[in-house]
Amino acid sequence: MTTAADVEAVLASTEDPALRILYFAALLRAEASLGPDDVVIVGGSAIEVYAQGAYVSGGIDVCAPRDPVVATLEEWGFRRPGREWVRLDWKIVVDLVGPRPSGSMLLTRVVETPYGPVRLGAVEDLLLGRLALIKFWKEADEIKNARLLLKLPGIDWSYVAFRARKENLQDMLDQLRPRKPGRKVIRRPAGGGSRGRRSGRQ
Repeated sequence: MTTAADVEAVLASTEDPALRILYFAALLRAEASLGPDDVVIVGGSAIEVYAQGAYVSGGIDVCAPRDPVVATLEEWGFRRPGREWVRLDWKIVVDLVGPRPSGSMLLTRVVETPYGPVRLGAVEDLLLGRLALIKFWKEADEIKNARLLLKLPGIDWSYVAFRARKENLQDMLDQLRPRKPGRKVIRRPAGGGSRGRRSGRQ
């Protein structure tokens, strides 16, 4: 059993915001008795981990089964004044986005921590989410986050191009990543996802 005191000690062991997200998520998953695929860090908190300090989200966005996670958060002393679960003395705010990410599970990535593995939302879906926020919700500040994601290695550009065309985001993608002459775009089936969801969790 991982007590609130145990979690507090782990969080106090580092001031790195990205590590705090990863450690907390790993402990939460383990204490809630969930598998490695059952908890996925998405949205700004996933960007924060990928960007390694270049971006600070201010919260932890989680896709996970609600009941076991809520039970664990309550056990650890979290309160819910609004839609988010808060423990101010730990400087942790948790937003339970839904049971599963809206995009591709195949492209999610796993990070190993001393407290177990943590799964992060796909970079590709996070990028598409930023493009949707910029275009449909006029959130110009998300341009810098999209550019951070564009620089990450290993992006499946065929998936990004497929969904960008499907979700009317190709113009935004071309604006931030102009196509090189002769570059071929491979058409392929892709995972689901809704366009322009205001939450921006992907």
